[in-house]
Amino acid sequence: MLVHLPHDHSASYQGSAMLSNALGQPELMARQARRLKRWIDTLATSTGPTGRHIGEKG
Repeated sequence: MLVHLPHDHSASYQGSAMLSNALGQPELMARQARRLKRWIDTLATSTGPTGRHIGEKG
């Protein structure tokens, strides 16, 4: 399983912002924002080592 760390996404988002600005292509940021949202959504449905959903108590 490939694990993406938060700082990986942060660096990628910052790089996209720089390229988007330099190239005058705002759609690069829109695409990166969608990618980041999908990753965050996977966290809500992921299970941890206990088999429970992340953040679930009990």
